[in-house]
Amino acid sequence: LLSRMRSLLVLCLAATAVSAVWEDNTNTLSAKSDQIPIKYATLSAQRSGSGWFRSMLVSHPHVMDQREVFGKDFGFFRHLAESCMPSMSEDSREHAQAFLKKTVDIPDNSTDVVKYWKPAADLVSHFNDGTFEVTGFKWMMNQGLYQVVPEAVEYFNKENFKVIVLERKNFLRQAISVYQLQQTPQGSAHLKHADKSIMNLKLPITSDQFVHFFQSHESFSQHYDTIEATGNDVIRISYEQLMAEPEETIQKVYEFLGIDSLPVSTGQYVKTHSGPVGDYVEDWENVREELMKTKYANKVKLWEQHLAESIEEIAEEEGTFLFEGCF
Repeated sequence: LLSRMRSLLVLCLAATAVSAVWEDNTNTLSAKSDQIPIKYATLSAQRSGSGWFRSMLVSHPHVMDQREVFGKDFGFFRHLAESCMPSMSEDSREHAQAFLKKTVDIPDNSTDVVKYWKPAADLVSHFNDGTFEVTGFKWMMNQGLYQVVPEAVEYFNKENFKVIVLERKNFLRQAISVYQLQQTPQGSAHLKHADKSIMNLKLPITSDQFVHFFQSHESFSQHYDTIEATGNDVIRISYEQLMAEPEETIQKVYEFLGIDSLPVSTGQYVKTHSGPVGDYVEDWENVREELMKTKYANKVKLWEQHLAESIEEIAEEEGTFLFEGCF
């Protein structure tokens, strides 16, 4: 009898152990399947290759990127929350409802990003129908980001964002591209069939305008330094790195985001400004002479030498936008 009782006790203990292991495994599997999507933000500036970067990033079927959202007025976010709520996951709907309550007093035509960037960032980073492992958005420095860098970093750290800094080191080449875009937007390299005759017009950029551009982008670089130094989870890449090794760079970003590596579609190239600076800037010799009198003289010489190595702008692939079926 004693022996039989001992056997029953052993069986009970074994069954308890098996049950505990099974429950633990079930919880683990459940936790993995219900894993909270990873959030990220791409922080950049105009003509840094961010459109091409995004088109490659979303080659991964589990990545949802909202593109450049802070270049729009507030009504964009309100319409997004209201019209797409039926398609959202339960968690996304809760964030959309919270967004609408917090921002009820903000008019649709407001472009003061400083007043609403935080609830807007929360909305778009949770914009999911439940099928995406990673969700993110792009925020340009000149779209209010430079005004709130410390607060933004604090927010990203608190909300467990992964931050991607995408910068361009050749300010001279970037300045030419930015001014060309401002004066002839129909020649944007984001268009697959951009009119090269428009894109290749000489631009009336003065030395003072160049210096102003260099100064503002030096400031941006300092902000990137701050973000990299104080952010909890930051990767910093450059346009030049992206141009030299597009697929390898995106694979590094996939690893950073914690998702599986997949083949990357590098999209299409549109060649612009494929010659010396003088071909694209009016009176370049005199403009350059004035720049040689500034603290940027040596950098301008270096940027001129490197110009031929980054002569291609990238056409952003057409893709489903936010309001085209929401997902």
